[in-house]
Amino acid sequence: MTTLRIVFGAFITALGLYYCICGALAAIVVHSIGTAAFSHPLLGSFAIILPLGFIVAASGIGLLLHCRWARTLWLVTSPLVVAFHVLWLVYGFTTDPAIARPPAVLIVLFCIASSAFLLFFATHAVDERRQVI
Repeated sequence: MTTLRIVFGAFITALGLYYCICGALAAIVVHSIGTAAFSHPLLGSFAIILPLGFIVAASGIGLLLHCRWARTLWLVTSPLVVAFHVLWLVYGFTTDPAIARPPAVLIVLFCIASSAFLLFFATHAVDERRQVI
């Protein structure tokens, strides 16, 4: 189970870094062009993606380091990532039917699978630190 937990942690970290890069690029574009060129849902997703990226990356790094809080953080954050992508898919389908959907669907399936694994199959990380007097 540890190997699969490391794989999930690596993918979650990569997903978080991807969100951070997309959020930073979106902030640069909005700053240089202005907000008039974008719709309100698109601006909302730009505002959400950078903080979500930091949280997801922290959760992935914590899972790689076997921290207790990382498992809980990912179990709380993954439904937010799923909701973000489902709303993005619905918005994309209503505005442009030719938009690429497989990456978003794969991210949703990955979030559900990793949450199910951490919730039902992974053992809880025990972080016992001993104090030496």
